[in-house]
Amino acid sequence: MNARTSALIAAAAVVAGAILFLQSFDAGKIACPDIADARAELQAQYDTGVNASVEVYAGEQATADEALSRCLNANPKDPCEDLQKARDVAVNGFNDIPSPPDSAPYAEFQTYFAKRDQAYSTYKNAKSALEQCRAANPPKPDVPYEESDSKVCFDVYDASIGVMRDKFTKNTQILRNALQAALAALDAREKACNPPTGAESITDPFWESEEGGTTPTSLLNCRLIDPNWDTELFVLRRRAAALPAEIQAIQDSIENIDDRMDPLERDLRDVDTYIPPESAKSQYEGAMNAKRAERKISIEFSLDYYRGLLQRRQVEKVELEQELSAVQAKIAARLAQIEKENQARKRAFPTNIHLSGPDKCEFYHCHGTLCGRPDPVQDGCGHGTTTQDDVECKNFIETYLKAAGV
Repeated sequence: MNARTSALIAAAAVVAGAILFLQSFDAGKIACPDIADARAELQAQYDTGVNASVEVYAGEQATADEALSRCLNANPKDPCEDLQKARDVAVNGFNDIPSPPDSAPYAEFQTYFAKRDQAYSTYKNAKSALEQCRAANPPKPDVPYEESDSKVCFDVYDASIGVMRDKFTKNTQILRNALQAALAALDAREKACNPPTGAESITDPFWESEEGGTTPTSLLNCRLIDPNWDTELFVLRRRAAALPAEIQAIQDSIENIDDRMDPLERDLRDVDTYIPPESAKSQYEGAMNAKRAERKISIEFSLDYYRGLLQRRQVEKVELEQELSAVQAKIAARLAQIEKENQARKRAFPTNIHLSGPDKCEFYHCHGTLCGRPDPVQDGCGHGTTTQDDVECKNFIETYLKAAGV
């Protein structure tokens, strides 16, 4: 791992950390005197995340630029490279056969000439295969840019730059949205820390006429969540509905690959690569043996390709099945979350509550019935203070103020 890769990983971790910090920010846990510091911290986290995102984009672009340069300067691969090497080896094999001394026995000369004949036959086969490959792969003529390898290099480069740009735009947009949401939550928290006073203070709940009488106005947060209109559930269910078809398509591909491999495996078992003994060798048998060897290599190459493709398809299928399981789990979790939220929203909201500014109670407090429970203390401070530990009352007051339009 080079220095640039390490730096990109570190910068990407900074971006993820900034996004997590902003998205998980809970304004309700910020004490009223600390709101200004919280705003500064949010802005600092946002700036850090954006700067790191720019660093990631610049580093990935530099890597793409280097890859483009290598692609443009790369020498084209010789399709006959292996056959050329085989021919060169055959030439060296023929030339490297040592000749016996003049005083050697006749049997040694017979062995020498047999080796030369065999080496020469190997050379002729290798030379013929190379000539056929060269004839089938003549040098490429000059082609228009639209058909050139250079265009392929630039197409890959442009696609990678597009992916980088989309990721950069997505990350910065997520950071921006998370910052705005966190700052908005802090604004609401600040309003809750400074409730209206005097004529603008909330002294009674909102009422409206209904069939000649009066009933409390339904607060927005009292209404139950309808799972059929929940955006997150809609996206999850749509994905869950699409995944089985994708899994079946991968399974069909796997079965198709198996069908293609069966005859190849049968042919591989039937290929005869028998080499006759020296006494029975003839030019015809040598040629036939070469053809059988070529057939075997061709079948093995095809089988290797299909085995690799089959392995990739099986991995894709497992990933899709895991994704389907995860989506189904998310759907169940979201339904449970909605049910829990609806149960919380069914609690009795107050019918006689007013909000007072700081006096003998810590911060501000609620007098009267809160969340369906009367105040247990006569001075009205029993469950109405907004300390850091009194989360239920604090969240309720923020909800009430928001519903009241404050």
